[in-house]
Amino acid sequence: MRSSLGVVNWCEGVLMTKLDGIRRTLVLALEFASLRGRTISDTTGLGACVARAIVGCARAPEEYVCLGQYLSRPIVLCTGGIWMKVRPRSDDLNYLTPAHKPLVSRRLHVVPGDVVLDVGAHIGFFTLRCAEQGAMVYAIEPNRGTYQILCENIRLNGLESRVKAFDVAVGDEPGQTQVFARGRFTGTSSLYHEWDSGNPRLAGLPISGANETRVVTLDSILKDAGQDVVDWLLIDAEGSEVRILKGAAEALQEVRNVVIECAKGESTQVCRRILEMAGLTIVESEEADPGTVYVYGARYGI
Repeated sequence: MRSSLGVVNWCEGVLMTKLDGIRRTLVLALEFASLRGRTISDTTGLGACVARAIVGCARAPEEYVCLGQYLSRPIVLCTGGIWMKVRPRSDDLNYLTPAHKPLVSRRLHVVPGDVVLDVGAHIGFFTLRCAEQGAMVYAIEPNRGTYQILCENIRLNGLESRVKAFDVAVGDEPGQTQVFARGRFTGTSSLYHEWDSGNPRLAGLPISGANETRVVTLDSILKDAGQDVVDWLLIDAEGSEVRILKGAAEALQEVRNVVIECAKGESTQVCRRILEMAGLTIVESEEADPGTVYVYGARYGI
């Protein structure tokens, strides 16, 4: 009797896992329903990806990482009027809708002439939106393969005059560093080995050194660009956020709005403290997942 009950419980567990995998994929599919391909081939490529993901989740939900792992070839999609190229078997698709960063999407409002500094720009979701709305954007992406896609997406939209892209890392002092990534799952590329080991979907994937890169400070970037005021500073640097702020002592005095992705715990508290010491008010914090907190700070009266 116990043996039979154990088999039933095991079957229920397997069924629930499969159903959860299918549910996650369907939720993502609905998010992407409004996207259209640049060509019919791109549109059908996305549809085939969703179909493969549903089948894959039903067969082996434990192997599910993200929808993009089922994409078999590069495609170009339109999201909110912006064209974006995404890579096959990667997590690029995850970053094509506002849902991946709700607080940033909710708070970020630029006007023509604004200056935006996007640290950890990835393939350009927020960079391109800000530039399309008339802002001047300085986009920083240390993962070289991702940087190349970012540059392609800038050219696809004819925004070269409004975006300056840099393939460097940002820290508290100049130097050289290694960028780590889990293959093509570059959304969590970091200067720290096994930074994303707490993510159960990624923990089993091999880590490799994506590339070496130069480290600069935010103060030096703005000085070289001749910019005195930054209207929006966006930071998504997978563990480097505190060092980035420590290398921005001068820049933070002239920043009007900041949104930072922080590791939950001490990193969040240190970031909040640095922003407050620079004269910014913490307006909102939001926990995105069990290990991540987004912090929005603003400077009033300027």
